[in-house]
Amino acid sequence: AIDKANEVFAAPLKEKADIVVSVVKFPQDIDLYQAQKGIDNAKLALKKNGIMILVAKCRDGIGGKAFADLLGSCETPKAALDKIEQGYVLGYHKAAKMAEIGLWAQMWGVTDVAPDVISKLFITPFSDLQTAVDKALEEKGRNASVLFLMDGGLTVPLVRKAST
Repeated sequence: AIDKANEVFAAPLKEKADIVVSVVKFPQDIDLYQAQKGIDNAKLALKKNGIMILVAKCRDGIGGKAFADLLGSCETPKAALDKIEQGYVLGYHKAAKMAEIGLWAQMWGVTDVAPDVISKLFITPFSDLQTAVDKALEEKGRNASVLFLMDGGLTVPLVRKAST
């Protein structure tokens, strides 16, 4: 079963990238709660201190009230993780995954979620992908490695360890 899942969903990589663009398609792009799958998959291909750019319509906004309330009520990803440790509520698992990534990487988003709303969830908003990619390359350098996950909600990057 694992071999079949890897055959269908996994994308082998030689190494992680400085910038990962994760495009989440319909129906997972309905809201940020569902599109978070693209963030979770992108982290597997992202170098420490890298930039992950989520591209998802999020036509229904944030979704997942507990998820949004928790992240929106905390100043930092670490504070969100600390709050989760105090008591679990359904939806906190996705908040925890996003907060964990926020400890070691930047999360940027090209979505229809209002900038003042998404920025409270540790995601830097951008109005279009070109601007986000240009800014990421400016920050990471023109020689930065860039990876596009064209179906980020389903594609699971697997970094292959070099044989010794």
